[in-house]
Amino acid sequence: MSHEASAGTERLWPNETLRDSLRAGGAAVLKLYQARFELLLLDLEEEKERLEQRLILSSLSGVLFTMASLLVTAFVISVLWPTMGAWAIALFAAIYLGAGGAVLGLLHRANKERHRTFACTLEEFEKDARCFSEMLSKERPSFNRVRKPRFHEGRIEGD
Repeated sequence: MSHEASAGTERLWPNETLRDSLRAGGAAVLKLYQARFELLLLDLEEEKERLEQRLILSSLSGVLFTMASLLVTAFVISVLWPTMGAWAIALFAAIYLGAGGAVLGLLHRANKERHRTFACTLEEFEKDARCFSEMLSKERPSFNRVRKPRFHEGRIEGD
């Protein structure tokens, strides 16, 4: 084959298997992080649904308890007014103040004990990081190419 003919068919990558390995590795990494991204989106959707449900239930229970407490308070004050007078109102103010403090304590404790957001996604990223660090810490294979001897005018070069 002449020099002109071989110049047109020259390969850009000297080692086709290395290029194929890099391409396959890149595709695998992209697929892995696509799955992780989908898991992150699923976690976001679940967290959104949990928050919506908690907000709706909290609002509804707040409205119902407010109405019930107003009616019960009005009834008991009307019963106690002839004997206690204004002290009946002060008694209910103290009861509601104590109940409000207890509810705030419960909310504070619930916020401390709530689950980690994106726990599954973070675990998977930590596993990936451990896996990649283990792969990188192993001995790497040598990619040194063995030089092929070239024949030139009856003798071998490269010896």
